[in-house]
Amino acid sequence: MEGRIARLESDVAHIQKDVAEMKVDLKSLDKKIDGVRDRMDGLRDRIDGVRDKMDGLRDKMEAGFTDVRRAIAQLNVTMERAYGKARFATLETRVWGLSTLGAVLLLMARAFKWI
Repeated sequence: MEGRIARLESDVAHIQKDVAEMKVDLKSLDKKIDGVRDRMDGLRDRIDGVRDKMDGLRDKMEAGFTDVRRAIAQLNVTMERAYGKARFATLETRVWGLSTLGAVLLLMARAFKWI
C-alpha cells in the first residue's frame, strides 16, 4: 500500500510541475498577445489617420473639380457669346480632329520606332 501511495505522490509532483510550466507558458503567451494587440491598435490608429487624410484629399479634389467645371462652363458661355454655337461646334470638331490625327501620328511614330 505504501508503494502505491509513494507512486501517487510522485505522479502528483510531476503533474504539479507540468501545471507550473503551463502557467509560466500561459503568462508569456498573454504578454505576447498583449504586444500583438498593442501593435494592432497602433496600426488601427495609423489607418484612421490615413483615412482622415484621404477624406481631406477627396474633399479638396471635389472642390477642385467643381472649380474646373465652373471654369469650363464659363468658358463655354464666353465662347458661345463670342463665336456663336455654330463656330463653337466647328471649333470642337477641329480640336477633336486634330487630337485624333495627333494620336494616329503618335501611334505610327511608335510603330515605326521613330520615337
